[in-house]
Amino acid sequence: MHVTPWLDRLRPVKRPVLGAYLAWVLGLTLLPLPAAAGALPHWTDKLVHLGLFVPLPVLVGVLVPPSAHARAAGWLASVGLAAAIEVVQDLLAFRTGDVWDFVWGAVGATIGWGAASCYDRVIRGAAG
Repeated sequence: MHVTPWLDRLRPVKRPVLGAYLAWVLGLTLLPLPAAAGALPHWTDKLVHLGLFVPLPVLVGVLVPPSAHARAAGWLASVGLAAAIEVVQDLLAFRTGDVWDFVWGAVGATIGWGAASCYDRVIRGAAG
């Protein structure tokens, strides 16, 4: 497997970045919303959900050796996280779960899966 030298230098920071990303997502989605959030148009919430779930498949794809299974695992983890967040939000008194938030999160996960696939094929030169 050919991995570029600059990627090797990033290897020690990948897990902390993944941990920080997960903490950021959980904080944004499970803590009470600020009052100003209610003044935003409804569709901005869907864009946020789309963008929140793009990075997870990419980060998983960068952390593990290239393979279709790794990319699928990253996608499943992102979709699963989007679903779990909506279920937990529905149980919280100060948040509400929304199936459309989940759908947009799954769309973001799919975009991230595509980005991870391109990363494997172009940067790593992997087939599969």
